[in-house]
Amino acid sequence: MTLTLLLDLDDTLIQNSAHTFLPAYLQAWGEFMAPRYNPQRFSQALLLATQAMAEHPRPDQTLRQSFNQAFYPLLETDPLTFLPCEDEFYRSIFPIIKSVTRPVDGVVSFIETAFQRGYRVAIATNPFFPLTAIQQRLAWAGLPVERYPYALVPAIETFHFGKPHPAYFAEFLAQMGWPDGPVVMVGNDYEMDILPADQLGLATFWITPNGEPAPKALRMPHQSGQLGDLLTWLDQ
Repeated sequence: MTLTLLLDLDDTLIQNSAHTFLPAYLQAWGEFMAPRYNPQRFSQALLLATQAMAEHPRPDQTLRQSFNQAFYPLLETDPLTFLPCEDEFYRSIFPIIKSVTRPVDGVVSFIETAFQRGYRVAIATNPFFPLTAIQQRLAWAGLPVERYPYALVPAIETFHFGKPHPAYFAEFLAQMGWPDGPVVMVGNDYEMDILPADQLGLATFWITPNGEPAPKALRMPHQSGQLGDLLTWLDQ
């Protein structure tokens, strides 16, 4: 049976701290939209709509639909007005934010080894961004989708749930066709990545720079360590 690796993206495959990325992201959006909207008002609408989408997911609508439902009234705009701006932002402005990220040492070698072993590799990032933004961050990590045949890359347009809802992992596996082999979730955030995956019955590997052991409360097989330790644990 084929082993499936579900890999978190930010601070797992690429160094991308929310403390630096989010301010840069909001500033870039605010400056770009300044000719049309007050930057502070725009950022507030973006954050509030994202919060509403994350905290109140609905199985009958995508995350994008949930976001739109909150965002457009807050900004008093509509898709015909906003979507062309969004397309331009992710095409010409978003790539600049690469400067606040850094590739993780050894990550390309790790991914290539995983594919050489015949593992099924999927990118289990939080799907709160359009697909183009997630694909760009993969490219910044040195892991472009054009080079590596990922089984699934989630996005705001195609998912109904995000982390830390266990339903995110159920939806993820469903979109992959419910793989019948072992599945391991790999991520750096215990609350967002490890705990909900464990609750759904998945084995987990917690990326911890200081080597902190995973809590014994986890029910499924688990381990913690550096990304480079993962393959050794799988072999054992």
